[in-house]
Amino acid sequence: MFEDIEMLMIAPVIVKWVIWISAVVTSGGLLATVMFNLPSLRRLQVAFAIIGAGGCILSFGVAGAVLMGTWDGILMPGIAALLWGGGSGPWLTATALVFLTGVHVSRTAWINLLKAVLLLFCLTMLSHLSGLMKALLFIHLFVAVTWAGVVLPFLLCDRAEQLRHSATLFGRWAPVILGVLAVCGGGLVLLKTQGDVFLLLQSDWGWALLAKLGFVGTAALIGLCNKVKIVPNLQDEQERGFRVFRGLMQVDILVFMVIVLISAWLSSGATLG
Repeated sequence: MFEDIEMLMIAPVIVKWVIWISAVVTSGGLLATVMFNLPSLRRLQVAFAIIGAGGCILSFGVAGAVLMGTWDGILMPGIAALLWGGGSGPWLTATALVFLTGVHVSRTAWINLLKAVLLLFCLTMLSHLSGLMKALLFIHLFVAVTWAGVVLPFLLCDRAEQLRHSATLFGRWAPVILGVLAVCGGGLVLLKTQGDVFLLLQSDWGWALLAKLGFVGTAALIGLCNKVKIVPNLQDEQERGFRVFRGLMQVDILVFMVIVLISAWLSSGATLG
C-alpha cells in the first residue's frame, strides 16, 4: 500500500519529465534548425512527438489516480469529468494535438517555428501560474528549450565548417539566452517567494532550485569551453576535436535531462513550506 502511495506521488513528476523532454526534442529541435541552421532531427522528432502526445494522455489519467489516492482513479469517468471541468483536460488535449503536428516536419521554416511556439504556449497554459508569472514562464520556456534543443542537432554535424558556423551563431546568442533566463527565472522566484528569497534555504523546493541552478551553471561552463577553446580550433582533419566536442555534448544531454527532471518536480505541487 505504501509503495502504491509513493508511486502515485512520483508518477506525475515522471510523466511531466517525459512530456518536457519530448518538447525539448520536438520544439527545441525545430528551433535549432530554424534559428541556427543545424541538422534536422526528423526521425527523433517524429518519435518524441508521439511520446509527448502519449504523455499528455497518461498525465490526465495519473492526475485522476492522484486525486483518488488509488490507481483505480485512472478509469473513473466521474474523476475524468471533474478534471476536465477544472481546465486541465482541454489544454492537455491541445498540447497532445500540437505534439502530433510534429509527426510531419515541414520544410518551411515559419511553419516549424509556429509549431514550436504553439507547443510551448500550450505547456505554459498547463501551469497553475497566472498573470505576470505565466508570461515570464512562457519566455523562460522558449529560451530554455532553444538552448537545450541545440544539443542533439550539434551531434549530427559532421563537417567542421558547418559546426563552426552554427556554433559561432549560437555562441553570439548564448549571453542573451543566459541573461533572459536569469531575468525571467529570477522574476518567477521573487514572485513566488514574495521577495523573501531566504525562504529558499528553508524548504526542499528551495534547495532543489539551487541544485537546478548548479546544473545550469555546469551547462553554461560546457558552452563557454566549446565557444572559447574547442570550436575555433576545429579542422576537418582533426578528429580529436570532434571527439572532444561530441563528448561534451553527450555530457550536456545528461545535464539537461537532470535539469528537466528537477524542473518537473519543482512544478508538480512542491511548496516553499
